[in-house]
Amino acid sequence: MSEDVVKRAPQFIYREIDRVKVKGKSKIVTIYEPVSEEGKLSLSQSNEIKAWSEALKDYYAQNWSGFESKLKQIRHKQGSELLLLLYKKRIAYFKKNPPAKSWGGVTAFDVK
Repeated sequence: MSEDVVKRAPQFIYREIDRVKVKGKSKIVTIYEPVSEEGKLSLSQSNEIKAWSEALKDYYAQNWSGFESKLKQIRHKQGSELLLLLYKKRIAYFKKNPPAKSWGGVTAFDVK
């Protein structure tokens, strides 16, 4: 879900998934995953969202080793295998092809 949808549906708790820029657009869009209704979030879910948010800070700062370390802990707790695999592949790529310092964690899509 985009930021616009998240703002229109505040009765849910979300987890940030990615920052993207679609081909032909200049606007960066943060996308989210709905996790729970407000007031129904379990302690485990809350901890997972916090752990993921902390890991993303390392990712956006290009602190690959810090992100990988946190990713291993998250994998053990969450089971969000597809998302974690996606980020693991990105880190492997960025270690060999570092993004510019101004990158900011944005995934730019070349196709629509």
